[in-house]
Amino acid sequence: MTMAAAVDLDELPELANLDMTGWHRLPGPVLILYRLWPEDSVDTLLVHSRNNAHGERVNGEGAPVWRCDATLAAVVSALLAVPAPGHPDAPVTPLDANPNIDQM
Repeated sequence: MTMAAAVDLDELPELANLDMTGWHRLPGPVLILYRLWPEDSVDTLLVHSRNNAHGERVNGEGAPVWRCDATLAAVVSALLAVPAPGHPDAPVTPLDANPNIDQM
């Protein structure tokens, strides 16, 4: 089995609006970026392709409180719109606790 070449961040203009300060990249053929928040929440961006990306925030207990599956541009836009943990409008309810929650 042949592994795909690692994704070059410079080849993804969709990430230009994302302030890369505080973001870390995991090594591998799929682009995975994560950002740790002071209260132990974590934002994750997983990029399979420009047309297939996943964004998610988990709380300090590891439960997802926000997620978005869409194009890379849509996920980055949605991720930028999610208020920081601790902000009054930040998502806090675990998604599994309320399956009808609007996730985007």
